[in-house]
Amino acid sequence: MVVALLTTGCSSSSGPSAATARRNFAPENPPHVEPCGPGNARGATDTGVTNDAISIGTIADITGVRPNLFLGNWQAMDAFVAFCNSMGGVNGRRLVLRKLDSALFDERAQVLAACDSVFALVGSGAAQDASGAQAGVDCGIPDISAFSAETPHSMAPNVVQPIPNPSDTFPAGPARYFAKKFPNALDQSAMFYGSVGVTAVQARRQIQGYEHFGIKFTHKVPFDVVSSDFDSLVAGLGTNRLGYVSLWSEVGDFAKLLNALHSHGVRYVVAEGGQQTYDARFLQSAGSSIEGTYITTTTVPFAEASTSPEMQRYLHWLDVTHPGASPTALGVQGWSAALLFAEALRSLGGDVTRAGLLAALHRVHSWDGNGIHIPTDPGSNSQRSCFMLIQVRNGAFVRAFPDHGFSCAPENVVPLRQTFTVAP
Repeated sequence: MVVALLTTGCSSSSGPSAATARRNFAPENPPHVEPCGPGNARGATDTGVTNDAISIGTIADITGVRPNLFLGNWQAMDAFVAFCNSMGGVNGRRLVLRKLDSALFDERAQVLAACDSVFALVGSGAAQDASGAQAGVDCGIPDISAFSAETPHSMAPNVVQPIPNPSDTFPAGPARYFAKKFPNALDQSAMFYGSVGVTAVQARRQIQGYEHFGIKFTHKVPFDVVSSDFDSLVAGLGTNRLGYVSLWSEVGDFAKLLNALHSHGVRYVVAEGGQQTYDARFLQSAGSSIEGTYITTTTVPFAEASTSPEMQRYLHWLDVTHPGASPTALGVQGWSAALLFAEALRSLGGDVTRAGLLAALHRVHSWDGNGIHIPTDPGSNSQRSCFMLIQVRNGAFVRAFPDHGFSCAPENVVPLRQTFTVAP
């Protein structure tokens, strides 16, 4: 098995058909964009648009049973709006941000509130975004999300993401890497997931995608997201050896799981966290039990910010607007979503409408947020084929694979045998 190591766009000169290549690879060399600046656009052309301002909304889970779950997305949007307005707004109109709290279970109400008050949703991130998907489609509000969690939202025609996550495929590149690095060691593996619908769905998607490369999930363990007891869950496994271990929930739960495995003497070959785990809170939460944990990311590592001017800009404005706040990978995706929105908005000139913005967004087929993350195709909602693994070593996040850039190959994207949805 050969893995191509690329530092910029991904390409393939042989093997897959042109259609497969288009689905699995973003075009090379995404353009650099600078959408914020002065201009003379005028007119109240649509909802949330005035002569001198455009109102946008950001939905995130902030309060409720999982407080500050996606606070980094609100912070990233504060940072982008401050940056963009410092440059003159977009075509001379300043951005006005309205932050909406979905509180884990209130997505639909917040989408309905946005429909009547803001021009677009930008940089949002919510664990249960399906409940508001149809409301967003019905009112025609453009939704440039930081990420999408559930199928009705990720496949909605009004939703465009900087790093797409369509429901019929899964980015299983890490499994491909682990299967090669640890052959015959991943036959007894465990997936833990919150019993809330979305995490169960995402866990099933990952299980199917990872089984494609021979990882066998002998333990599929749901838990109560309100009162999880990982000690009892681990004690009930009935084994002290696992191959691969992962979890679908929040950062704090993964740290608690690894602590429980460590305290019960359960040894494993690989523990992997998702993009949300690339967060300073993870390093601060579990001590030595997280040592060696792998984390999959599609964004430039913060330790390598010197290689990415756009990452430096995000970090600078995050510090300006929220001094002392820790950057997050999902916050980076929010910044990229805002940049994507602003570039599509800039292209409209003075004729700013929701329909026009969506049309402009669907024409974007080459995007990497000015080099802040992997190359993608937002306009076609195609699955990403590039990834990077970082690892916790000596209490810090360290690049593990590849040595430079991202690992890209069409085989990294696995078609799923079924489209998983949340049960009604």
